[in-house]
Amino acid sequence: MDAARIRVGSRRQTSRGGKRLSSLLAQNGKIFKRSVLTPEMVMEEEKMAARMIQRMVRARVARNCFRRVLTEVYTKIYDKTTKQVRYVDNRTGVATETKPLLLLLMKCEGQEQIEPLRPDDAAIRIQHCVRSWRARLLLREMVRDLYQKHMDPKTMEYYYLNTQTKQVFYSKPVFLGDTDIELERFKYRHAACRLSTKANLIGNGVLVLFNRVHCILTDNFTLPDEETARFSRVQFNHCQGSIPFMIRLRSDLFFMTSTYTSYQLVADPTLDFSLCAIDADEFHIAAGDSVEPIKIAFNNRRMCCADDVLRHEEIEMVGHPHGKMAVVGRGHVDKFIPNMVKPKRLQYRNPMESGASGSPVFNFGGRLLGIHHHRSLREPAFDCTFLKPIVDFTREQITPPVPLLQSACLTHDMVNVYWQVPPQYKPWNGLKLEFVLEMCNRTRRGTQGYYDRFETIYTGPKATYTVHNLKPATKYAFRCRSAHFMDKSGWGAVMQVTTLPADAIAYMVKSNDALVHRQSILWVKERINNTRLSTPEDEVDPAILEWTNMEPQYIACNASAAIRESVDKFHHVDDHVLDCLDVLGQCCQYKTEFRDRMVTIPTFEWIAHLFPHFSSVAAVLEKAVGLLGHLVKDNEAGKEIFMTIQGIPMVLEVIEANIHAEGVVREACYLLAALCQNFRQSI
Repeated sequence: MDAARIRVGSRRQTSRGGKRLSSLLAQNGKIFKRSVLTPEMVMEEEKMAARMIQRMVRARVARNCFRRVLTEVYTKIYDKTTKQVRYVDNRTGVATETKPLLLLLMKCEGQEQIEPLRPDDAAIRIQHCVRSWRARLLLREMVRDLYQKHMDPKTMEYYYLNTQTKQVFYSKPVFLGDTDIELERFKYRHAACRLSTKANLIGNGVLVLFNRVHCILTDNFTLPDEETARFSRVQFNHCQGSIPFMIRLRSDLFFMTSTYTSYQLVADPTLDFSLCAIDADEFHIAAGDSVEPIKIAFNNRRMCCADDVLRHEEIEMVGHPHGKMAVVGRGHVDKFIPNMVKPKRLQYRNPMESGASGSPVFNFGGRLLGIHHHRSLREPAFDCTFLKPIVDFTREQITPPVPLLQSACLTHDMVNVYWQVPPQYKPWNGLKLEFVLEMCNRTRRGTQGYYDRFETIYTGPKATYTVHNLKPATKYAFRCRSAHFMDKSGWGAVMQVTTLPADAIAYMVKSNDALVHRQSILWVKERINNTRLSTPEDEVDPAILEWTNMEPQYIACNASAAIRESVDKFHHVDDHVLDCLDVLGQCCQYKTEFRDRMVTIPTFEWIAHLFPHFSSVAAVLEKAVGLLGHLVKDNEAGKEIFMTIQGIPMVLEVIEANIHAEGVVREACYLLAALCQNFRQSI
């Protein structure tokens, strides 16, 4: 038995040091004799090894088969609501959030229930990848804008300076990856320029990018108006080691100053600034990559503007005082004028160099803070104009007005849509207005959302557009806004119209006989009067219900237009005109679609033209003023149109001319009261 153990142990240790075992036995005085395996023993061991390998293979196949059985028993489902994975037993239908023990032991996940991948899902995944890629690029750019790269003149080593915390790092920021920051740290200083005008040959300014337009920002003393800017030039790279070049100002493209007043905002001379466009094509050819404009964006990015400023913060002014080459003056913020909440100016702790009014003022990180302010050479330069109120003032001034949308000439397949801007609005030089009109089919509201499927049908400078190929008896919604190449207004109020049925008889008057018109109006008047007489006093007004049944008929035949045409044809018959206005007034007393169709500028102008013609007929004036009262009451659009046609002076003239006519004065007072009720005129 001992010999057998030694023989087997020696065989197993031969490959890993059998000589060491034999030498160890020799040192103990024992003699070790190497035994030789016979062919029978070799065959027996090979058979044993084969059986062991077969057992391992069978065990592996059995485990895989058992795993397949487990996957058929358990299903793995991901719940999108709770963001958790659940395991469902297919035999019992019981679901559990904990992984079954057999799955843990067999290291099996179970059968996963995967939804088929649709093209929309694939598009969403691709969009996620693109957004992630763009986010990484944006993060890298933000890190690049946050740091500056410098060289230590003593050790000749590069280091990175955090412009926010002012900490120094000798290793490159991790987020930069394989890229690096350029060594040029004062590139923002190249945006400072020198202005030459007729009145001031040694002015200063800074190049900014305002709403995709290259502009020069300076003080109002250097560029007081457009005429001065038309014959002015701006010079860049006026410093040592650079090649200067000059660019023309283009006041015909855009010009803004703090002394301008518009219907949107009153002038603010305390800001003391002027903003004028330059020839961008000429600038790109001459500058190349040497000069980069400061973007009017309030963030902590490079070549942008500072969103906020702290007291005692370090600042620097870059300018050309008295026409000299570029000079850098450093200081600290000492005071906010008029207050810290909404400052308009920043006061320095120590005065800056004189003769540099309009020069840009930057913070420690190179973000633009404002422009230097210096009114008189006799006084020291102690303050600068803060940039944020300048930008707010300019954006408020150039914002286009919201147009007022109206409709006319409505038929079963066509409608004429027109719009107008406030008459007080005067477009800025170079900012030509264009209008965008969009339409939405309201019949698809249940399937495609409410106002979600607007489609652009017109873009251009015109103030009217005729929409063709509409469906009969269909409700449509329209909205409009104005825009120019620097900004765009918000969407105006949505206007809804319903096309007439296909068999509508709009704009058709079959007879030109005054008697026929007279009898028709009397029949309509009698029908409306019967509706009013059938109203009980203690119950809900059934006249509204009956008018609801009559209204589609009046709309289908375009009754309002037919009655107006009848009045225009037979305006010499006072009784006929009186009955027509009475019918229109009774039809418009309800807040229904018929009245909404009557609230248009042509209708108001038509009523206004009746006053001078029937100035001596008090009954007609009473009905006309009463009709205006029904159109204006609880209708914001009617009030806006009434103010647009200058209705208040007209009504006051009617009251003054008919002061003894009780009915005219009563209806006029009712009209003014309805106008003033909950009405705020848009400025």
